[in-house]
Amino acid sequence: MHPIVEKDNYLKRKRIMIFKFYVEICSSSEGQVPNITPEGNGNYSN
Repeated sequence: MHPIVEKDNYLKRKRIMIFKFYVEICSSSEGQVPNITPEGNGNYSN
């Protein structure tokens, strides 16, 4: 395998892991992504 291909596969797997992580957060918070504000509260704002 070429190093470039390995790196590309690694980035794809990393992206999928991050995506699954966000999906779990969304499903655990009633399908809404909490809006991270500087104050630190996780309120969802439309």
